[in-house]
Amino acid sequence: MNSHKLSIEEIKREYLEILKEITASAFMFHDACYSEICLPFPFEEHQKAKPKVMIVGRETAKTTRRKINANDTLVNIVDDAYLEYIKHIKKYPDGKIKTKSKSHFKRYFFEIAGHLGIDPRGMIYANMFAWDYNKKSPLKLPKDEFLKIKDISLKLLAKQIELFKPNFIVFATGCNKIDPLIKELFNNYFQGYKTENIIKRQLWEFSAAGARCFRIAHPRAQHKHHQNCRDEVIKRIQLLSK
Repeated sequence: MNSHKLSIEEIKREYLEILKEITASAFMFHDACYSEICLPFPFEEHQKAKPKVMIVGRETAKTTRRKINANDTLVNIVDDAYLEYIKHIKKYPDGKIKTKSKSHFKRYFFEIAGHLGIDPRGMIYANMFAWDYNKKSPLKLPKDEFLKIKDISLKLLAKQIELFKPNFIVFATGCNKIDPLIKELFNNYFQGYKTENIIKRQLWEFSAAGARCFRIAHPRAQHKHHQNCRDEVIKRIQLLSK
């Protein structure tokens, strides 16, 4: 990978190389239950953001309106994903930056940006799973189909980490059935990971891919200890980025 700043079109081509593995029959797109794919793209503000932060959710889960089907081309799917990603940050039609949301996840996204003094456009929002299925986690799919979704999703996430080079990655995913996937991601596509600190089922802090990483509960989890962990992650990033 060249070190020059990649254009949006170059990033789309990187995604397309991975998505070529998709076949309509293998993923049962004929039933139109897969959500539109979630693919992050950098705004101009990402280039100068300090620190560079990526926050990773679990799956799109009801946040996208259009479903994909067997008639969609991969180029159209990626083009639509780019337009959909912009809507996560910018309001339409005025193009102003969003700072509020009904989504607990997005509120935490904006909270991190606010505490770190980062323009929200400088952060990256990604997902462990690039699709949801029937508005639910692909973890509920039959094993064979889940493995296909998992494999391509991890390849996409690895490519995103490679492209955007975050200093900090926050996996706001919860731990159930996710921690093994995080370990697989860094063992298979990078040089593994090193655990720095762990509070069982609450907070896992580790180093991987040149970044300090944190795995916490999904922001919709409202128990006090979950909020404490979310606050602790922000404090840790503030401390480590000095």
